[in-house]
Amino acid sequence: MKTRTIRYALVAACGILLAGCNPDDKLRIEEFNSSEGIGLKIGSLDIITYDPLTYQLAYNETDMVFRVNDDNMADYFILKCYQFPSSGATVKADLTYTTDNDIKTRNGISFEVTKTDDASGKVWLWNSKNKIGAVVKILR
Repeated sequence: MKTRTIRYALVAACGILLAGCNPDDKLRIEEFNSSEGIGLKIGSLDIITYDPLTYQLAYNETDMVFRVNDDNMADYFILKCYQFPSSGATVKADLTYTTDNDIKTRNGISFEVTKTDDASGKVWLWNSKNKIGAVVKILR
């Protein structure tokens, strides 16, 4: 009797764990694409969220570098693209960003350009492998 109870408990626990899995990344991409704010998201964490009162934006068209930083340069992310991020393209980029206690760098990440908005200049870049989303702005 005890063995059967343990078996049922294990099956129930596995079912609960599997129910929380999202094998295809569609929901996260849809959630990311529906975001309007400029910033950097990794997994479920908002690493940097642009606030026009306390943050600055920069874009270097020649080097294809996007920068979002607070006024003190304590919190920032820099995305250097290897090619221009046009609608529907996949681009490689180097990403540098701050956390609460560190500066992290990831080189050669492939991002899918999942959305663009010509009117605002915003570009949504998504890396499904690492669950990294960046919304940047082309300044003109």
